Amino acid sequence: MMRSLGVGRRIEISMLLFLLSFGCNEQKPSFGEKPFIESSDVEAQTSIDPSDPSQTNSKILPDSIKKEFLVTSQQDGHIDFRRANGYVDLFIEMGPATVQKEISFEQPARERQLDVYRQGTDQLEGGETFTQASSPQGPLDILVIIDNSGSMAEEQINLSTKLGKLIEFVADSDWRIAVETTDPADPCGQYLITKNDANPESAFASAVTRGTSGSGNERGILQAVNGLKCNGGNWLRTDSTLAILIVSDEDNCSDGLQCDQNAWKDASYLTSYLNTIRVAGTNARVYGLIWDPSAPVCQDALRPGTIYHDAIVATDGKLGPVCSSDYSATLSAVSENISTILEKNFTLRYPAVQGTEEIYLDGVRIYSGYRIQGNVLSFDVAPSVGSVVRINYQYQIAPPSKTFQLNSQGPYTGLGVYVDTREIADNEYTFDHISGVVEFYDYPVGSEIKIGYVSGEPTDMNFPVASFWDGNSNISVTVNGALTNDWSIFEGYLFLGQTPPDGAKIVVTMTQEGGPQYRYPLFAPESVWPMIEVRDLDTGAEVAARLEKGEIIFAEADYRDGRPIRVSYPDPRPDETAIDVGYPIIAPETMVLNTPEGPCTIPTLVVSGSVVDYGGCGVMTEDVLSLDFTYQNNSNLVFPVAKDWDKIKDLYQVIVKVNGIESSDYLQSTTDGLAVEFSSLPEGTVVEVFLTPKDS
Repeated sequence: MMRSLGVGRRIEISMLLFLLSFGCNEQKPSFGEKPFIESSDVEAQTSIDPSDPSQTNSKILPDSIKKEFLVTSQQDGHIDFRRANGYVDLFIEMGPATVQKEISFEQPARERQLDVYRQGTDQLEGGETFTQASSPQGPLDILVIIDNSGSMAEEQINLSTKLGKLIEFVADSDWRIAVETTDPADPCGQYLITKNDANPESAFASAVTRGTSGSGNERGILQAVNGLKCNGGNWLRTDSTLAILIVSDEDNCSDGLQCDQNAWKDASYLTSYLNTIRVAGTNARVYGLIWDPSAPVCQDALRPGTIYHDAIVATDGKLGPVCSSDYSATLSAVSENISTILEKNFTLRYPAVQGTEEIYLDGVRIYSGYRIQGNVLSFDVAPSVGSVVRINYQYQIAPPSKTFQLNSQGPYTGLGVYVDTREIADNEYTFDHISGVVEFYDYPVGSEIKIGYVSGEPTDMNFPVASFWDGNSNISVTVNGALTNDWSIFEGYLFLGQTPPDGAKIVVTMTQEGGPQYRYPLFAPESVWPMIEVRDLDTGAEVAARLEKGEIIFAEADYRDGRPIRVSYPDPRPDETAIDVGYPIIAPETMVLNTPEGPCTIPTLVVSGSVVDYGGCGVMTEDVLSLDFTYQNNSNLVFPVAKDWDKIKDLYQVIVKVNGIESSDYLQSTTDGLAVEFSSLPEGTVVEVFLTPKDS
């Protein structure tokens, strides 16, 4: 805990590994990739007195105690500081360790339906002519699905500068790009880039750099279909070639399993939908920057993209490694693959009736080397540049209609009606909410009528917390990041006063106070560590403390609840309005400097590595300031297991697993209770520590 100078309130410190004492803390995943339920300490569960032989029978021991940790270099930090007289002062207030446990839920997202109807026409025969251009032309719609979970910052940056590679072989086509995330809670239709934009490169970079606060349960397959249906599917052009690029360092549904039995857990959810609007593998393909399941390793990726791989293979797409330092080669291969679709395929206005087609190539009728699927004419070999393709064909007709029956059961919400590319105002039709019938006042003029809607009963208002809440600790609840007080807990369930919207994130945080906290993070450049002074803020007396792995550690005898401490060192940047926190700052958009004049954020704050320049915030030289930030700490490889290990070490054996595989490549530390320590581990590694009775 820390306190600003002269202020009598506590300020929480969100340190995820070393900040709390071993007795009541274990590492919490900072980017929420997987919800870990924290267990209490071993000694609290056993209640055994080792000095009493009658209590050492294994029958009264738990079968096994498990603690689970997620290796992450992304941490949250907070400092209260003042710069004056050539020194930097950091202020700490001693206090009990605060343990925050967090459990999150996601409101089930009802699938948005899109019913498509072909409006009748009196024309029976079609005749269309195409000329093969020197470079691929025609309408091209590209949908990019970008993973915006906590581990994707580098990948987003890598992709953001590669628009040129993505359109390298199709630059002469009439291309447009829509960008959606893997999080269903994100609204659709925010980003659409076209070749005629003033600065498409900048627009693309903004669209794919979506931050890392999205759901850790990535649903790329669902979001690909949602993206195609976005705004009634209106952004898709009827005669366009379609390409979908999925970029993720995990699989669909995170590990392929977290979508339960929902239809979107499988690749077929996407490929089947593609076949309703295109011909999958012919004029619609899926591509990916993923961890190829056939590759033994993909550094920095968290899981192989098995389900994404299935969708790519099923549509004859291309893929490349998301762990590559440069996506240019993969995107260039994707672009070339798309170009072959444009060269070999010609989209007809209507689906041709099989057997009625007459194909002419440069005026000569041909009888082989092509196929027709729906409204797509495909050649086995692309016609040469300048060739003229002519097709005469017949197509089915239906009488014009004013009424259209929705395909799914009600109740219905979010109705949107489109005729071809035009959205229809609600005063041009009526909608019967009981029968699900849309009726136009006049015959709609257009070839396609598209009706988008959400069907089914409203989703959950209550969420199970019995295994999480201890009944006493303080609880806070947020819905999509907004704090709410409209909730209650009854019989192990959290009840919300209002139904959260589809896809909403519900986060429940339980705050407990533990024992005394002796270890505090030191946010200062390593070069000044030898010059640090630690003193009691009230008396000025020096306080004994040791530095270890970026922490200040106090002796138990020097601890006093509420004791104010000042940590001082010579200012390495006395002529600048800047503070060096000692660790590289990431996600600067979340950083806040609290000043006497109010909060100051990006872009007024300027970040360079571990240094924050706050010159634009208008603060006085000797103001006491507080800074909240996210930083990268690659040394978080010590995992606390049990505080009072000395009391139970004769009763338990230690088993450690890394990503589910038993490991001996670690050290045991017993300085402050039992901890396991590794020399290195990849980001996203799951470490499990089991304490098992020795005679089991």
